[in-house]
Amino acid sequence: MAVGVIIFTGLKATFDTDGFHPEVNQLVRILTQHTLEGEQTQWATAPLPLASPLENLSFIKNTVRVRVAGKYNLQTDKGDLPIDIKFSEPSFFDVFGFHLLSGNSQSLADNSGTLFLTEKSMDFA
Repeated sequence: MAVGVIIFTGLKATFDTDGFHPEVNQLVRILTQHTLEGEQTQWATAPLPLASPLENLSFIKNTVRVRVAGKYNLQTDKGDLPIDIKFSEPSFFDVFGFHLLSGNSQSLADNSGTLFLTEKSMDFA
């Protein structure tokens, strides 16, 4: 049983990683660990101000801040479309391997009101 747990853990770690990102072996996600009354909890988040000091380290090429805004329903002619809103910065597209079907990531830097939609949401709207 112990061997099965070890194999499962290794497989889960392998397949939880989005392998399509360029240089995936150089991506690092910082986790926050909180201990309260002897119990440890981990979140896949870190304080947003942490990125600025990290940018000054010589071995870090780029940082990406992502802020979760929440889940909402967007009302369209075809009905409500559930959307998950996140805020980021132009470096998101430099670091991760997501490709835009139209437009360019530079428009984020030029206009903070720029909105990117997934292909799925475009099909619905």
